[in-house]
Amino acid sequence: MPEPEEPEEPELPPTPTQKGLEDPIVTTPPTGIHNTPSKRSGRRRSDRGMKSSPLKQPHMRPSDTGAPSKKKRQGKAAVPFVFEGEEDAAAEEEAARPDDGTGTHFARRVPPFDPFGEQRTQRDKLQAEIAQLQADLELATAENERERVRVQQSVRRSSKQPQSSSNQEELLDMLRRHLLPAEQTAPAPDASQPLFDLAMDPTSWFTLASPALPLTLTAESESTPVSHHPIQMTAAEELPHLQIFTPFSISQTTSILPREDPSLPLLRQHTINVSSSPPGLFGARIELVANTSTLRVDSLSVPALDPSAVPELGPWIATLCDRAANTATERNVTLLTWSMAEWHRIALQRAHFWALLAAETSDPQTLLESARELRQRRRKKRRRDDEDEDLEGDALKRPSRTDLIAHMGRTSFDIPIPDDSVDEAHWPRLRVSWKIHFDWTGEGQSTVGVLAGLPGKWHNADDSKALNGLHKVFGDMVRKEETPMNAVRTVVALLAGDGGR
Repeated sequence: MPEPEEPEEPELPPTPTQKGLEDPIVTTPPTGIHNTPSKRSGRRRSDRGMKSSPLKQPHMRPSDTGAPSKKKRQGKAAVPFVFEGEEDAAAEEEAARPDDGTGTHFARRVPPFDPFGEQRTQRDKLQAEIAQLQADLELATAENERERVRVQQSVRRSSKQPQSSSNQEELLDMLRRHLLPAEQTAPAPDASQPLFDLAMDPTSWFTLASPALPLTLTAESESTPVSHHPIQMTAAEELPHLQIFTPFSISQTTSILPREDPSLPLLRQHTINVSSSPPGLFGARIELVANTSTLRVDSLSVPALDPSAVPELGPWIATLCDRAANTATERNVTLLTWSMAEWHRIALQRAHFWALLAAETSDPQTLLESARELRQRRRKKRRRDDEDEDLEGDALKRPSRTDLIAHMGRTSFDIPIPDDSVDEAHWPRLRVSWKIHFDWTGEGQSTVGVLAGLPGKWHNADDSKALNGLHKVFGDMVRKEETPMNAVRTVVALLAGDGGR
């Protein structure tokens, strides 16, 4: 039996969307609380102009700004959206981001550490100084050329004169920078510092503390020392001040040497005459040729030197005047004059010693008595004051100038040793030598020693070999600040047999 057919359900009416109309439920705005105006709308509008935090990461922009392909649309990863105007800002921030490798975020505005920062600052400073010097050099060269043209035209008596310099202000500025000393202004005292010190003093808060005196801020001005700046003096006025430090009297004449070629530099010859005071003890003439362009000594010579100083001072002077010498001593007029003064000082002491020794050895008996008295004083170990008085007595025996002149260049002196067994012509001799030499600074140094000419029987009788160490004994006495005169007296007493030989 066939099943009965179910009745067909009626079709539903079409929706507004199917009819091509807008759905009022979707398009109609909500009512009630959803339509109430917000009280924070003004604040939100004001927040729109605020900048975002610098620590906030910028929006990532897609690698491809064009339309995405079908494959990309089917991908799982979504492409982030970049707002208009943020793309350029992100590019600028990305370009400004430093790549220093320190890990510090660029938004913190922390400058990266530069290990060569000080060197770069110094380099920039030096480059600016070099640029300024080059500009000054160009300005000075242009001004010199203008002055040269003006001088040539004035020599030719031309009616056309060059124009005056139009950059006088730049010239004055250049001269002021290079010639005048830099102005140094002292910082003004801080007026708040005394008040701060008073506030930090706890005793000033107590009532028992003594009232603080009123502070008076006065700028202390220190007066400039009298000898701070050089005194303008002529050559005639300077000469007496320079002669204080030398035992010589100095006179000088200056002349200009003729030039064979006008292009050669101008040479000036100085002739310096040196004489001792009192005169007669030393004399020399120095000739010095100076180059006026380079202000250097072109040649140095000593054509005249005291004969007594030639054996000891002559080789040293030849070393100073030689062009092949050391650069520190080559044509050094300072070392030359200093060594002359040193030789004069030591030679004068030596001549005084020779004169006293000649006076005592003129009579052998007088020398023996002096040696005997010296040995007796040492045996009794008297006070040092007595010895000082005797030494001062030797110093007070000033020989005459004639005696000093006779002994100025003397380097040795022979003393006869009395011996009753032979006649006076065959007496033993003691030679005292005193030589002067110089170090590389021109400082004079003395070498004092003795040589004994004794007969063979004296050496045979000397079992202790004391005569062989005679020069060593004399050297030890001189090195122990003993006067050479007392050392000679002691050696003569030993050789003469005073107290047993």
